[in-house]
Amino acid sequence: MGGREKTLPEGLKVTFEAVTGRVGSKGIFGIEEEGEAVARQAKLQRMAERIAEYDRGYEGNRRRCPQCGQWQKYKGEQVREVRVDCGTLKVVRAYYVCSKCGQSSYPLDERLGLVEGQEQGQLREKLALLAVVVPYHQAPTVCQTLLGSERHATSLRRVALREAAHLEASEHCHTLPHREQDRVYLQVDGHLCPTREARRSPEDRGYREAKAVVAFSAADVAEVSKDRHELLRKVLKAQVGDTEQFRPLFTAAYQQAYGAQAAEVIVLADGAHWIWNLAEELLPHATQILDFSHVKQYLWDAAKLIYGDGSAFVRPWVKEQEDLLFEDKVEQVINHLQHFLDIAPGLAVIIHYFQQHAGRMRYGTYRARGLFIGSGAIESAGKQLAAARLKGPGMRWNIADLNALLTLRCIFLEQSWRSYWDTQASLAA
Repeated sequence: MGGREKTLPEGLKVTFEAVTGRVGSKGIFGIEEEGEAVARQAKLQRMAERIAEYDRGYEGNRRRCPQCGQWQKYKGEQVREVRVDCGTLKVVRAYYVCSKCGQSSYPLDERLGLVEGQEQGQLREKLALLAVVVPYHQAPTVCQTLLGSERHATSLRRVALREAAHLEASEHCHTLPHREQDRVYLQVDGHLCPTREARRSPEDRGYREAKAVVAFSAADVAEVSKDRHELLRKVLKAQVGDTEQFRPLFTAAYQQAYGAQAAEVIVLADGAHWIWNLAEELLPHATQILDFSHVKQYLWDAAKLIYGDGSAFVRPWVKEQEDLLFEDKVEQVINHLQHFLDIAPGLAVIIHYFQQHAGRMRYGTYRARGLFIGSGAIESAGKQLAAARLKGPGMRWNIADLNALLTLRCIFLEQSWRSYWDTQASLAA
């Protein structure tokens, strides 16, 4: 940096974080990292020069208070340390205080789009992304390799909590394309996540349910093969909490998928009472479908109770009941099960399940209309949300940390990550 640093205003300093490891060694690795070190130093120097052009954010002796609209008075300067992906900047900023409400403000922070915390700019996004996809205990090695400097688990956790709060407070709204005469699906499920919550009973292992909803349009379903489909676009929401806390997420997913303008809305889920109570209350006009894969599992369980596990009669019997369901003959299946109650009392639970959901089991009608009858989309989303990141060996979560990661993973998995960070970049004037 040498002489160029002397051209910066008094008090504006840059600290270069050298890449540690192979710099200075022989071979392609060392040469490459030497080049990266030069590039980082040049980038940091250029950033310092550009920030200096803002003249500390000084706006005269007074400015309007962003809190109450009265006048804030200029009170002097304060230094702030800002960490970016190429090093550290110590930035001098003018600050103002409102005599009316006591609110202080830093115009330079506003113009640069700085948020609370040291990590800013692209470093914010990179650390948030690493928190979303990488277990915290792997953070030092991964950050050293990808960012050129070590970050520990506490750093990624802090960034994840902060960025989830920013996301929830932002106006980011990922919507599906609005199409006339389209069908919109909402698939809902719960996925257990390991927590540090106090145990409620001897059987409680500390797992708590993350309620999740995925909304998508029939037009955004691509057929990969005869038995496999892929969602090209979707809205995904998830949170650990009760039904009341989940209600706004369910409503938001419906709205962001333009459910109110759809030709038809379909709610597809398993037999959980909270799901259907919510659907009845919020979307009484929706077509309700009980996930067929759960029904099929109940049929297999019933067949084993009747004939015994491993019997040659199990498979043909299940196939026969499936065929009846595909002809909308759920009542006939229920009557058939009731004939075996004397020899298999355990069937009572299965019969009750079918009776409760008989109106959601008209699979012949659904298939004739071209509707999906399986909730594979939410099952897959749940695995990606929870199993792929939150259920590693020894992992236990505070609810706040868990929900922060779920919030960030949702926008990552629904592929609106880039658009959210574009809005963060646009906050700078």
